[in-house]
Amino acid sequence: MRKFVICNSSGTVVREYTGQEPPDIAPDQTMHEVALGSVDSFSLYWGGDKFLPIPPRPDGFYTFDTSIAKWVPDITAASEAAVATRNHLLVASDWSALPDVPMTPEKRAEWAAYRQALRDITDQPGYPLEVVWPTPPA
Repeated sequence: MRKFVICNSSGTVVREYTGQEPPDIAPDQTMHEVALGSVDSFSLYWGGDKFLPIPPRPDGFYTFDTSIAKWVPDITAASEAAVATRNHLLVASDWSALPDVPMTPEKRAEWAAYRQALRDITDQPGYPLEVVWPTPPA
């Protein structure tokens, strides 16, 4: 038995194959034979002449860019996650905006300020990778 690793054009491992003969691959892919029982090849990338380990992922939303061998921020994923969280928190606090909910004018103003702060997260300097979430009124 032989083990083959298939990489896409950027060097990211997309598939492993174990068998007697190499598998068919797409024109934009490369194939490399590796030792059976070697390290999980999905933790490696093809560095041009050999496999290199992908360093640990930093906290947050990052993708590994094999062309520069670094983790880069995934702004789209971070933004989508922040907006989804924001929307969930707004829905969870919708009750506070109903006119027939008994609360003092001061408490109503606190809830309105909280909900506005949620809407304004996209204006924060570190958005979307660093969001400071407002605290709901007690």
